Amino acid sequence: MTQRKRRVVASICACGSVVASFGFWTAVVSRSMLVEQERSFREDRSLPAVWDGVVRTVGSALGGVADTLAEVATEQMHLAASAVQENAVPSEVLGGSVPSGDTAASDAGTSEFSQWNISFAYSLSIPHLAIRTPILKPSMQYWMSREWNLLEKQMQVALNSGAVAYPHSVAPGERGSIIIAGHSSPPNLRAAQSAYGNVFARIPELRAGESIFLFAAGEKLEYRVRDSEVVSSAATEILHQQDHENILKIITCYPVGTTKDRIVVTAVLVE
Repeated sequence: MTQRKRRVVASICACGSVVASFGFWTAVVSRSMLVEQERSFREDRSLPAVWDGVVRTVGSALGGVADTLAEVATEQMHLAASAVQENAVPSEVLGGSVPSGDTAASDAGTSEFSQWNISFAYSLSIPHLAIRTPILKPSMQYWMSREWNLLEKQMQVALNSGAVAYPHSVAPGERGSIIIAGHSSPPNLRAAQSAYGNVFARIPELRAGESIFLFAAGEKLEYRVRDSEVVSSAATEILHQQDHENILKIITCYPVGTTKDRIVVTAVLVE
């Protein structure tokens, strides 16, 4: 949610609370006074019977006003809740719930995503390792212009909110390579504060034959691990694209806790 939307939601909630409180206490005080007056009037035999009807009518009217105010306040609270929900991340993208403590679509994150042209693409799940993460995808801007320093900054921004598919990756299910990177350990304080600072810490445990799932456009696609290898951090060939098979590569730093090398797990689409 943007800062502006959050202020609107906060204002709606505050107004709703004030209106509800005002209505409630107005009804309570008014009804108490009217009940006392009604009792006194009934004790006074000289009071015309018409006053009894007046008291009841006014009390009923005030009660109706209080009920209406409460309904308005409730509606405003529901609108505020809807505004928050509309800005939540869709379940289709997440493939499930967001890990506790994370705000993948927070104000700061949303602002940075717009600045760096990053979007939520799909989600990844590895049940055997209890891994579940949204997959973000940067625009092709810096990849195409070969501005590698800016591409690295773009990737690092995205890595704070999930794992990241390299810009030239094909879509899930398409022939070619999906190349996904994620932290195995946090490289900085901001990553350490993120729910995804070590999302791929258990990737070295993956073995041939185990399944990796991608959730995209309402589909669940299964990729089966073929092999894994450890390469130098300078081995850029692991990012090369190909067009003869449907594969998924997961890349993370190795050994865990360092940035010395990279472990690359390759999986093939199960068709």
